[in-house]
Amino acid sequence: MGVAGLATNLEPYAVRCASEDLDGYLAVVDGPALAYHAHRLAAEADQSCLPSYANINATAIRWLKSLGDINIKVSAILFDGALPNSKKSERAERLRKGIQHMSKFRLNHGTNVCPIPRSLGSVVYPLLAPSLMEALSRSEFAHVTRNVPGEADDWCASCAKHHPRSVVFTSDTDLILYEYSPEAFVIFFRDAILSPNPSFKVYSPTGIRLQLKLKSLMSLAYTIQEAPGKPLTENVQRARSIDLDSLQYHEFSSRYSGILHTSKPISDIVALNAVVNRLDVRVSEFVHQALATEYMTAIPEVFLPLLFEDVNQGSAWNLGRDHRLLAYSLLMRRGSRSIREHMRRGRAPAALNLKIYSQQEMQAKVAEILSDILTWTANIPELPEPALAWSLIAIQFMLRDLKPPYVYLLTRVVINGFDNTWDFVQLHARLQTSLYSLRMLKQCISVWLAIQEQSGGSDFYDNTMRLSEALSSLPTIPDLFSMPGQSLWPSREDVDASLQRAIREAYVTAGLGEGFFGEAKSKRQRKREKRDRKAQQSQQTVPERFANNSFSALGTL
Repeated sequence: MGVAGLATNLEPYAVRCASEDLDGYLAVVDGPALAYHAHRLAAEADQSCLPSYANINATAIRWLKSLGDINIKVSAILFDGALPNSKKSERAERLRKGIQHMSKFRLNHGTNVCPIPRSLGSVVYPLLAPSLMEALSRSEFAHVTRNVPGEADDWCASCAKHHPRSVVFTSDTDLILYEYSPEAFVIFFRDAILSPNPSFKVYSPTGIRLQLKLKSLMSLAYTIQEAPGKPLTENVQRARSIDLDSLQYHEFSSRYSGILHTSKPISDIVALNAVVNRLDVRVSEFVHQALATEYMTAIPEVFLPLLFEDVNQGSAWNLGRDHRLLAYSLLMRRGSRSIREHMRRGRAPAALNLKIYSQQEMQAKVAEILSDILTWTANIPELPEPALAWSLIAIQFMLRDLKPPYVYLLTRVVINGFDNTWDFVQLHARLQTSLYSLRMLKQCISVWLAIQEQSGGSDFYDNTMRLSEALSSLPTIPDLFSMPGQSLWPSREDVDASLQRAIREAYVTAGLGEGFFGEAKSKRQRKREKRDRKAQQSQQTVPERFANNSFSALGTL
């Protein structure tokens, strides 16, 4: 999260340079930071709508290509792959702040009307980094893109050490604190102008340290954290005389000096390492806790992505849990009994311990999910986009655990015809939860199969392999996930009608009646109908009263 005030204090020591000054340098790129920077650029380029994941990815790739145009070669793009225990409190705090932002947004829009959430910025993009990593793995930058057994920003520093003429691109001020070669630079994304006239504001960690006459910038960061309001000159003086053996300083510096304690792959199995290198961050973090000795804990923890949803309703992550549990159970070591998921509960974060499946339960669950997907896939009508078919499959799973919504609303959610209601927002989040839980299952199965290598022959292995094949057609994040008010494809009457028929058939298959086929009624309509029913009931009670009491009828004459 960075030391507050560090960049502000060191900014006077940054140097503006032209692209020629960085000619021939190797760029080490903080992948998650690039994803957020690309989101900001895409949002600023067109403020009339929310940028799509595809648009953000394209913006990031153009940015990387621009470096090559000025002879800065991209040598590494690193993404988070494991969460050190020391950073779990920061992740929990990030989740809390995200929920706080959404709660404030919900409070400001207390009626049923929900505007397009532009003011929430990147909060409504839970899959920015995985989406970009997936796009890069299919681009010309695939050979330099990987996740690392730790947090990306920490490993960027380690990677830059191996190349004297390196420049690290990041948004994390902590990257200034590491030791580099005298020629190395750190550049924050906000300080890089790539067009029309490329220029950069660069930080030379070695140069700044020598100017301030310090043995390490770590001691300065420590004093700034301890006394953030003090002038830089005073903090520099304190940094020169700091007790480097004190417990407090040791705890602070250990966050940086001890992070890269190993660069060993997660396994000696080449195929497994190749699979792990392409996992989404949340899945990779779990896999490292399950398989890597350095990250093993008594109860593995998974911080689920924060979705844009109605905080007045239950978490959308309550759906798809059986698929995620199967994913976890496949990789959990023997003796492990539970997994802990972190998600929103109401207006606050919560941790939920879940019991993992036994071997027999896993076998039954694999067979059940495989059967469901194959059956539903065979009955889905031909649709122009694979994502539509997978949305229908996700809906079938949702209907088992969810109070059925009206078909018209669900159809609008699938095609993302945002109607500015919170009911739409919550159902949209639930559909994305169901889809992403299938994606997590797909990725964990790929790890499990890589571990098994040539272990075919059993029904369990064969069914799991078949389930992997069935899930292999899941589209990419940009093709499957969207924001409210942002269509993935143009609406077509024939497709919309076909989709609505398919959803109706799904309802019939689930044993749901035609009462859900009508248009959802507004609150005003429901109140009016309630008044009409009461009036009708009161009229019907009069004849009954007269029928039982003949004298009552006389009173009306």
